[in-house]
Amino acid sequence: MFRENYPQTFKLKNGKEIVIRLLEPTDEAALNLFFESLPESELHYFRTDVRNSETIHGWIENLDHKWRVRLVAFHGDRMIAEWAVLHRDLGWTRHVCELRGMVHPDWRGLGVGNILIYDILSIAHELEKEKVIVELLAQQKLVIRRFEHIGFQQEALFKNHVKDSRGRLEDLIVMSMELEPAWKKMEQLVHDLNDRGGAGG
Repeated sequence: MFRENYPQTFKLKNGKEIVIRLLEPTDEAALNLFFESLPESELHYFRTDVRNSETIHGWIENLDHKWRVRLVAFHGDRMIAEWAVLHRDLGWTRHVCELRGMVHPDWRGLGVGNILIYDILSIAHELEKEKVIVELLAQQKLVIRRFEHIGFQQEALFKNHVKDSRGRLEDLIVMSMELEPAWKKMEQLVHDLNDRGGAGG
């Protein structure tokens, strides 16, 4: 199982090392600090109030990595990214999974996101999922282009579907791709960027 693959250590393009592992109950404080350190302008990308400690406590209390597998990246004691794959085993969408996550702005452009998305897709593959989706706000143009580069395509546009904390309406875009080619594309990107240095620990 995927649990046995972590933690893993990687050397980034800037020479710094990060550790990727499953989120643990002892990470509650680090997770709170991660969200508190994000720019105010990016908080509306989350469905819930991630600066509410009760929200984060709820995540930790229900942490079983069964229906929602959460991976985190650390540089030293600092959490720098969090990505998750959501899925279910029953019903019409049991073959589908959803990606959600964020890399801290200070650590973007170094391959952290590529490593995490590759690992998340690897977990989805192990869970025998066939299709992967991601929901993004229309204004997240850079992120949308990155997923298009992997091979994701826009599947739906919901006008004025999201309302932020200030009451402003945003369009929601749903992108999707079959899992197998998405996973293979991320494997190629990660290796091309030499993001996978170091060894698992």
